[in-house]
Amino acid sequence: MKVWGKCSGKEPVTVTFMGNSVTADIEKNTWVAVLPPQEAARNQKLMVRSGEEGIYLSDIHVGEVWIAGGQSNMEFYMRYDKDYKEVLEQCENDDIRFYDVPEVCYEGQEQDFDYSRMGIWRTCTKENLEYYSAVGYYFARKVWKELQVPVGIIGCNKGGSCTQTWMSKEALSKHGQVWLDAFEEEIKEIDYPAYCEAMRKDPRMNMGDPFADQFTEETLYGIGAERQRELMEKMAEQQAGSSLPMIHYDNRPGCYYDHMLLKIGGVSTRGVIWYQGESEVFHPECYYHIFQDMIQCWRELWGEKLPFHCVQLAPFQNWMDCYGTNFPVIRKIQEEAVQNMEKVHLISSSDAGMRYDIHPKKKQPIGYRLALSALKYEYGKAVQADAPREISVKAVGSDLHIEFAGDMETLKVCGDEIKELQLFARGFAGVDSRGIPMTREQEVSFDAKDFNIEGTTLILRNANVGGNRISRVAFAWKDYYEVNLYGSNGLPAMPFDCEVKKNI
Repeated sequence: MKVWGKCSGKEPVTVTFMGNSVTADIEKNTWVAVLPPQEAARNQKLMVRSGEEGIYLSDIHVGEVWIAGGQSNMEFYMRYDKDYKEVLEQCENDDIRFYDVPEVCYEGQEQDFDYSRMGIWRTCTKENLEYYSAVGYYFARKVWKELQVPVGIIGCNKGGSCTQTWMSKEALSKHGQVWLDAFEEEIKEIDYPAYCEAMRKDPRMNMGDPFADQFTEETLYGIGAERQRELMEKMAEQQAGSSLPMIHYDNRPGCYYDHMLLKIGGVSTRGVIWYQGESEVFHPECYYHIFQDMIQCWRELWGEKLPFHCVQLAPFQNWMDCYGTNFPVIRKIQEEAVQNMEKVHLISSSDAGMRYDIHPKKKQPIGYRLALSALKYEYGKAVQADAPREISVKAVGSDLHIEFAGDMETLKVCGDEIKELQLFARGFAGVDSRGIPMTREQEVSFDAKDFNIEGTTLILRNANVGGNRISRVAFAWKDYYEVNLYGSNGLPAMPFDCEVKKNI
């Protein structure tokens, strides 16, 4: 366990906790003490002494600590969760605690505005529950239920943030130069120092009260299409009347890494739960690499291979001026990036989205599935955590065999036909100017009721008939979708777009 703080550097600093006393290392007026690992405990006291001065902290629990990182769907407070009122009646639990890292994007922001509501530990009570990340809460509740030890969640997230904000500029420059160049292009025609000073007085920079912004309050509870249009028109009018240029000051490269993550860097933690990616539609071409680079950047900051348990983007079509057009690409990148990294895992959200809201209101499935993933891979529990994931599509005679991997004995379909499957065949499309035959791919119809399941293989019967030779199969390969294909573990199948292997 690591404990740190500031000091004059003139006297040694000693930390005493649970019978252990450690003299801290001091460098540049910052002290750091590393205490030995402890068994789970409750209501402990910690003492820090330097010369004649002392600091005493009480009501300290020792248990499992996780960082909840990402953007708005991780930040999404229990206050707005669909099941909030029901959960509120039985939420009291002194073993579950939550800390929100103050949402800061520049030095001095906490002094410019009132941040007294942020940066404090909250026990799980009826009064405090609304401040909890909904995903973080449901995750903690499940982990606590299985382990019966205290669970602490450190929320380090910010709505609308891109991956490039959560990594150092040095790490970003490896594969994300496009982000660095884009920001430089934005500010080159303005007086940037004057702009930064003006932003410090802008009420939009007040992130100290999460429930003070009326726009957020209204939209996170959920609004219809007509009200969305009204709000977009209102925002356009406000921007037109503003003297400040529209640049992404609060989403610039490295800003949350510098002003949020570094404040907790190195804190003793079991790992990270991560829900982010909606903002990657701007530069998906570099997302694969910078997502991996960000994870590596965090691991270098901590000096260990932190586990990451991530959420694949949920089904979504459009909300306000946000569109899910590029979401299929982002989902594929997430899956590929995770498969090529150690101690990084991805959970399915295929049944947990909303067509016209980028913030699904029911977070329990997401938190629960993240907890299953953590319980399996970090705690060695015998739980089924992996959703069905396609590993091959084969043509077998006139049938198609789609094989899945995952923690399940068998697949199951909820209903009498398969939803969200598309079959494509290549056909003759004439010849080019050189007389070379060309082909084109087009979607073909099939009987979605003509299927059967053999263990973890979905068999589409008679798919290759009537002259069709299926070349590609896609499942949930669109912005918004509603799946009914699950594993016997109750987890929904992940999207895929796959070439069909040669007929056998």
